[in-house]
Amino acid sequence: MAPRFIAKQLSWPTGIGGWLVRAGMNRGNARLNGYALNELRLVPEDRAVEVGFGGAVLLPQLLRGAAFVCGVDRSQDVVNAACRRFADAVRAGRAEFRVGLVEDLPLPDSTFDKALSVHTVYFWQSL
Repeated sequence: MAPRFIAKQLSWPTGIGGWLVRAGMNRGNARLNGYALNELRLVPEDRAVEVGFGGAVLLPQLLRGAAFVCGVDRSQDVVNAACRRFADAVRAGRAEFRVGLVEDLPLPDSTFDKALSVHTVYFWQSL
């Protein structure tokens, strides 16, 4: 794949190329994702948010460990895939997925106890 295409898919995954990039990122980030999840020290009452959840590798563990999980990602394709994959949790009111940017999260203030974001700062407009 051409570098420009890969860079675009890393930033805003779409279609089959986005699916392939998400799968690769899940494998490549597995250790760091595990570390981030462990450091959250989830308890069953937690409300957790993951910004830039991409391939959704952490969402199953977040759903097992927290009362409520929200995922925010820049890619509509990523959000649609999570809504399909975790439809039961969404219907039960335990999960929600939204399109949004870290600079302007589509969430009310003081909503979550725990938050994480792994390898997303490259795409932020400003640190």
